[in-house]
Amino acid sequence: MPTATFSTVADREKLYRNCVPQEKPASYPLDLNHTHFILLDDKCGPNDETWRRYGYPVRADLTIQLRAEIEQEARCSSHYRHNYKIPIIQILIEGGPSSLLTVVEAVMHETPVVIIDVHIQKINSTEEHTSFSLFM
Repeated sequence: MPTATFSTVADREKLYRNCVPQEKPASYPLDLNHTHFILLDDKCGPNDETWRRYGYPVRADLTIQLRAEIEQEARCSSHYRHNYKIPIIQILIEGGPSSLLTVVEAVMHETPVVIIDVHIQKINSTEEHTSFSLFM
């Protein structure tokens, strides 16, 4: 189930329910398997910088651990008193600064990770730009 920080979703105001019923929806999901999304809100406004007090270099890092915990709970299912564990994987394509932390969190929860042509750019304290690639 895809997850994202709610504050990073473009035009998020359009996601609030509209009480006017429609015969045909204005848009359809791109993939029939992706009909539900969990949007995480970090409780910081669009221009709010208070998230920095938690010591994270990137705002999206606030929700990484919570997202991993939600993914682990979502993979557990029970049916007629039998518990099942739904297999999940994490796919990383073109990651940003938070991507490495997301992968680390997935590995810590024993979630297999597939990395595809990831280009990560790092800015160090001297404002020098260095980049490297990971290929699997």
